[in-house]
Amino acid sequence: MTETVIDAGDDDTRAARETVEQERSEIREFVKGLSADDIKSGNWFTKLCS
Repeated sequence: MTETVIDAGDDDTRAARETVEQERSEIREFVKGLSADDIKSGNWFTKLCS
């Protein structure tokens, strides 16, 4: 497997990383708000769409 080194000083890379981290944070909050019943019944999908 080849490793790719990303220049952490690149402004575009830094902005992209911040965007990804923000979206990951939003997803975590969404998942935390789901109940077991939401997951079992499929209501999580309706909540995701809204």
